[in-house]
Amino acid sequence: METAVSKLTIKEAIKEGYTLCGEDGREWQSLTRIEDLTDDEIVETNSKGKKLVLADKEPRVHVVSAKDLRDQAIDDYYNDEDFSQDDSMDIEHLFQKELPLFEEYAAKLNAIYAKKEVWILTKIELVPNGSD
Repeated sequence: METAVSKLTIKEAIKEGYTLCGEDGREWQSLTRIEDLTDDEIVETNSKGKKLVLADKEPRVHVVSAKDLRDQAIDDYYNDEDFSQDDSMDIEHLFQKELPLFEEYAAKLNAIYAKKEVWILTKIELVPNGSD
């Protein structure tokens, strides 16, 4: 959850638990550790008409559920032209019995996804320590 404050200094951001920042409005980028920044670097960025904003305190990772994988397999079956007229609903019953298979597969996928963290930028601007 973002703080109500729209601007924080380097010291305030670190005190509140933020560790990374990035350039607002820029999509794919490497983030900068806040503790490595100086006030002069923030001022220099601002002088270019850009601003640094804080990244969320915690990274996000993609997660998939066994139910979503099972539902996708069922949808794939019914979306196949050769099977689209099957209205027996047998496939759903068969896949329900195989839920442990989907749970195992979801766990393996999530272990891979966990290796790729994504940090989302907030709207909280990082300002030099001498700023209000």
